[in-house]
Amino acid sequence: MFRLSLRPGDWIVLLVSILLVVLLTLQSLGDRGGTPIVRIEGEDESWVYPLDADIEVEVEGPLGHTHVLIHDGAVWVSDSPCTQKVCIAAGQISAPGTFIACLPNRVLVRIEGKQEGEVDGLAF
Repeated sequence: MFRLSLRPGDWIVLLVSILLVVLLTLQSLGDRGGTPIVRIEGEDESWVYPLDADIEVEVEGPLGHTHVLIHDGAVWVSDSPCTQKVCIAAGQISAPGTFIACLPNRVLVRIEGKQEGEVDGLAF
């Protein structure tokens, strides 16, 4: 039978590695501060809005116009020219890291945690 024996230096490397993984995970999942943002990407353009805005965006794609609504801290696709309407069926999203994609019309809507000091399209 194989017996694994670790020396004191091995234990230190193992503990430091585990600690590093935990810290990096917490940092990537942690609160980035500020209001989450909605990033809407079309075939040729991109828009950034705060999630707490009340805005309707019309995104032009190869099939036509996709309508994206931001209201009451949520975002959703209200209308799209695609055939299966999966993007509409996705419903409302409101958490950073979530997204809605209309692949046939090449539209991506995602929510990101806003980083402090980050400049968005509204600042211009």
